[in-house]
Amino acid sequence: MNKVITILLIAAGCWGVWSLRNFYLAKQAENPDMDYGLKADKTPGIIPQQLQGLHYTLEAPLDKATKGGAASLKKFIDAYRNSIKDPRLAWIELDYVSMLGMKDPAQARALFADVKKRTPTNSVIYPRIEKLAKVYE
Repeated sequence: MNKVITILLIAAGCWGVWSLRNFYLAKQAENPDMDYGLKADKTPGIIPQQLQGLHYTLEAPLDKATKGGAASLKKFIDAYRNSIKDPRLAWIELDYVSMLGMKDPAQARALFADVKKRTPTNSVIYPRIEKLAKVYE
């Protein structure tokens, strides 16, 4: 009897995962532009490494911090905030907002609002801000 119950539980779990997958794919098909903060944001024509404001010696630590996740990127931003200027600082902070969005949405919204407030509408990164505004406003 225990084996039958175990098999039924496994089958129910598989069915649940399959249903969630189908639900996600349906939502994604309804609104393909909305990434819900799960994908890295790419703005066409912008290469982050070419944005002004970050000294070339900080590129390697930034890459390492980005690969380390949200906590690592936060430490990098805190450590080098005075050495980084906009628009690159805003781009890095938007990367952090995207990473943080699932763990702490309130803090992500607050940081997004700060970046949006200080970024002029004629900035090269403003299209990315407009895209993320769908999620964080």
